[in-house]
Amino acid sequence: MNGNHNAHPPRAVRISSSTADLAAIGPTLEAAHAAVGDVPALLDLAKAVAEAAPGPGEGRTGFLWEILASVTAVDIAASRVLRAPVMVG
Repeated sequence: MNGNHNAHPPRAVRISSSTADLAAIGPTLEAAHAAVGDVPALLDLAKAVAEAAPGPGEGRTGFLWEILASVTAVDIAASRVLRAPVMVG
């Protein structure tokens, strides 16, 4: 995998959400960072995020893209695992 293993904690990518919404992405980023290279953990993360994230068509598309962009900054493989369940809802 090609995860970002730097010493700094992962930070959310902001597109249009409030600071509070971005803070809500923090636990997802920490979990993605911890799961780099662990496919079963990434699948569990994808399921949990898909259940918690707003669904497509709920007017929160920007926030969904922030989740995906933020996870991509941690690990592109994690983002690819996460994309389908989150975008389908």
